[in-house]
Amino acid sequence: MTLRSASVLLVLLAGVCLPVSAQPIRLAQAPEGAKAAPSPELKAYQLKARDKFIENWQPPDIDNDARVEVYMRIDRDGRVSQSEVKTLDGAKGAEDAVKEAIRRSVPFAEVPESVAPYYVDVRFRLKVAAKTPPTPACLPVTVFIAPEFPEPNQQAVRTALTNWTNLLREGGLKSEPFSVVDSRDKAYLAVLPSTDGKLSRNDKTSFVGRFAVNESLSNGTIELGLKARPDVPASADITPEQLTVNTMQLIGKMFGLTSSDEAYNLMSTSKLEGRLKPEQLKQVTDTAKAADCSGAKQGFQVKVPDEPK
Repeated sequence: MTLRSASVLLVLLAGVCLPVSAQPIRLAQAPEGAKAAPSPELKAYQLKARDKFIENWQPPDIDNDARVEVYMRIDRDGRVSQSEVKTLDGAKGAEDAVKEAIRRSVPFAEVPESVAPYYVDVRFRLKVAAKTPPTPACLPVTVFIAPEFPEPNQQAVRTALTNWTNLLREGGLKSEPFSVVDSRDKAYLAVLPSTDGKLSRNDKTSFVGRFAVNESLSNGTIELGLKARPDVPASADITPEQLTVNTMQLIGKMFGLTSSDEAYNLMSTSKLEGRLKPEQLKQVTDTAKAADCSGAKQGFQVKVPDEPK
């Protein structure tokens, strides 16, 4: 299973999930005055267009499941003259992936005159599953804090680790979750300052940072911006207190938590605070307890959910 693990289902506009191969599409009405195509031929063309879209679909990296509605107007020559993507619920990040799949699918098959004299409208819904995030394979997580952090930012990062230890203790974890080491070679999580302008940024919460794991799952990095805009030296400094909370949010991502627009919690995109909701605490404690270190595992793992019984 890859880090980009995701699945796609097409759903009826009535809301019933069906496998891709069995999924009907809502048929578009013929334009006023146009010759109506036989319904079976029109439906067959729409299904063929949808299937080509699916062939060119590449699942996006999104933290939360999403449902989107896709609309395309395909002209006689197979080109798309109009398109629209609407997020019905969940992560907005799926919209760009839909637009890219449409771009890769053009041209579609030419529209036979017997199907429609001018164009065919195709509309369907996608359910896009969030990626399965990598989480620690073993505790304690060995952590290297880069010396490039100036004080008091060094202490701000250490405070984040201490705060997380206290949260996990509150959740019932008995083992040590972190061990700070003095060399990056000894660590499988490195915490680094960054001036990368592409770091995730939320001006509303003063969050600037990124968590990532390499393809082999052997090492992870937390990159933290020390400026409100990391690539603009003149921008405002991130305070040590804010740096602690930003570090804590990225550690939350490391333990499998996802961002939420709900206020007053560690993963909030609207009002960021250094605390967890009860369900978040249970999830992260269960994830930490599952890092059982069997077989002398190190680094990270992608846990496949158990099949429902």
